[in-house]
Amino acid sequence: MLGQTIFGHYEITEHLKDTNYCHIYLAKDREKLKKDLRVVKRLKQPPSPPLTFQQAQDGLKAEAQILDDLKHDQIPQLFTIGEDNSELYLVQDYIEGHDLSQELKPSQRLSEGEVIRLLLEILGLVKFVHEKNIIHCDINPSNLIRRTSDSKLVLIDFGSAKRVGNLGSNSSSQVQASIPSYAPPEQKNGHPTFNSDIYAVGMIGMQALTGLSAGDIPKDPNTSVVMWPSGTKTSAKLKEIIEKMVHPSFRERYESADKVLQALTKLSLPRRIRYKSFMEAMMAGDPTAVAQLVTGVVIGLVALILGLPGFIAGIQQMSNSTDPKENVSSDNFKTYKNSQYGITIKHPKDWKPQEIGIDGEVVKFVHQPSQANVVISVKSLPDWMSLQEYTKQSVNNIENEFLDDKKQIKKYKIEGRNEKATLAKRPAFQVVYTGKDESNNSFKMMEVWNLKDKKAYIITYEAASGKYDELSKVVDEMVDSFEN
Repeated sequence: MLGQTIFGHYEITEHLKDTNYCHIYLAKDREKLKKDLRVVKRLKQPPSPPLTFQQAQDGLKAEAQILDDLKHDQIPQLFTIGEDNSELYLVQDYIEGHDLSQELKPSQRLSEGEVIRLLLEILGLVKFVHEKNIIHCDINPSNLIRRTSDSKLVLIDFGSAKRVGNLGSNSSSQVQASIPSYAPPEQKNGHPTFNSDIYAVGMIGMQALTGLSAGDIPKDPNTSVVMWPSGTKTSAKLKEIIEKMVHPSFRERYESADKVLQALTKLSLPRRIRYKSFMEAMMAGDPTAVAQLVTGVVIGLVALILGLPGFIAGIQQMSNSTDPKENVSSDNFKTYKNSQYGITIKHPKDWKPQEIGIDGEVVKFVHQPSQANVVISVKSLPDWMSLQEYTKQSVNNIENEFLDDKKQIKKYKIEGRNEKATLAKRPAFQVVYTGKDESNNSFKMMEVWNLKDKKAYIITYEAASGKYDELSKVVDEMVDSFEN
């Protein structure tokens, strides 16, 4: 097959792998000046048992139809499907990059923040696929490619995908995952559901947190419940979310990717935004939120009384700090532009941008060594507001945000305010405050915002307390470069 040309211009250059019903090759498109690379799938004749030829043929055609329906920047594009010299071929885009397994190395654990961001990115794709009534059925690290050009994850290999309501296009053997450790019981029995994909994503999360491959993560032999290996360090809330994702019973799992995204977003949003969600729940009469409020008021008052001397001492210590600041040459900055929101900002090349699109967050830049991050948010306002009115509301939220969920009480202390700040050459307000995360680690945050056309443009910088000053010069350069 190597060296052959199909459809007159796809030259087969490399054999990649085989599945139960097709051979997969790499090809060059000779019609393109740059000879762009393509992935070619050729139908096996005969397919691997127990598949019949008709089932394999229907499966390849169904995969092509699914790819054609899933038009998304992070899903491979279908170019053609048809016969050439009495052989059935599918041609799709080749994604240059590395698969996620290269980021989830054995015995290497990702931080909680990295895992949350990874799950959010994967689940965003899963949500899109599910909205098209399609279950992927084979989500695992080897089918998630980190694209070289923009560092986004691309979901590939829809050969096992099932279109809900079209049972004829997939046999039970076709909906089996290529790596069984990522498949829940109902899928192994040939009856996948939408939250079968959620199970697979949850197993990726456990793999990232534990440093173990999915097959090495222990399960209860009687209940099939996935168990956390001893020594796993993460917050109780994230554990709770992942445990629900990988529950052996699909009835006990999250019912949709959107539900998981909501739960994870509460852990990853800037803390000021979490307060708004909490207050909305309390005003709606949510009993859990009301109980949190009562408990938080009592504990918050006690903490305020006991913590005042330490707070004053901390301010004095910060004012005398002489920590070195990280310097980054202007040559090492890149420009990020988002035409949808009309924003531009320069950032260090090693602060990788991650586009979010959830609850007003547009993009997050992450400093990998320290996990410090800068988030740009654009929020539509319900009515015209002055900068002073918006600032009063936002600072009030910060000052009154004393807990984020039923298990963690959080206290924030404002350390500085700048009423004469500027952002994108317009009047702005800046506030700096400190607090503790779910693992009781101290952090420091800076927020600066301005208003334009009934929108608030917010830049949020967050870092561990010991790293905040070290990186502040770099962040100042980012803020100074911002345009909207």
